[in-house]
Amino acid sequence: MNSQDLMQRMRSSALDAGSWLEIDAAAFESNVRNLLSMIDNRALLCAVVKSHAYGHGADLLLPSLVRLGVPFVGVGSNEEAAIARRCGFAGRILRVRAAAPQEIKAGMRHDIEELVADPQSAWEMHKIAAEAGTAIRIHLDINASGISRHSLDVSSTLGRASAVGIVSHPGLLLAGIMTHFPKDDTGHIETALLRFRSQALTLLQLTGTRREDVLLHCANSYAALHVRGSWLDMVRAGQSSTAIRNLQPGTSNGVWPSKPGLRPLIAMQQAQRSATGSPIPWTGTPGWRQ
Repeated sequence: MNSQDLMQRMRSSALDAGSWLEIDAAAFESNVRNLLSMIDNRALLCAVVKSHAYGHGADLLLPSLVRLGVPFVGVGSNEEAAIARRCGFAGRILRVRAAAPQEIKAGMRHDIEELVADPQSAWEMHKIAAEAGTAIRIHLDINASGISRHSLDVSSTLGRASAVGIVSHPGLLLAGIMTHFPKDDTGHIETALLRFRSQALTLLQLTGTRREDVLLHCANSYAALHVRGSWLDMVRAGQSSTAIRNLQPGTSNGVWPSKPGLRPLIAMQQAQRSATGSPIPWTGTPGWRQ
């Protein structure tokens, strides 16, 4: 089957499903370049490609990240990590959620750095590393925002002791400390940042870890674009790089002009709205084009 036949077949499948989405690689690369320019080597860029790059297709966007020399990617699954390696990505890969032991074991071939927030998961991870005769780089997820339910609360003596216990496992190497900001609110983020910095530095002192060996970072695209104090050692960009927040070409989101990387060409279900004005969920199978 030649490329034209394949494209026609994909178009027919997309029409049958009722939608067709086009990936604009040039727009995506423009957004990533803008992010790199904005950061200006003051922090590492971690391009998050979880959920198949927010629906864009991780396999379509990762070659651009390789070409642009992005040093870190964030994934949600072993499959996305495998895609990154197949696309030639030789940088560091961070799983941006806590994983089950079987996922961690299967993902070791891709050299994934894992998120950890509780002693039991850390113990399971340590056993996996010991069986493989290696060590797993971990990022400690702490609850500096006061809201997150899945992070480790280190505001108490017990929480700090748990963090020290996690880091003490010989099969685990502390590579980062992170937090989440669940609100797109500058005041909330700035307050949580002060708490996060203080807690992270305390943990480094308690564990005897050198500051230069650990990346401090946070998860919130709004913060990456609007709160420069949140850049720390690494900026995690997902929605801001793919620009799925209804940003139009040539307009400013407060920091830099962004272009949508995902453009619906035939998407009738997505264009319809219910009587309340909410979008009707789209459940068809998309066709992709780069």
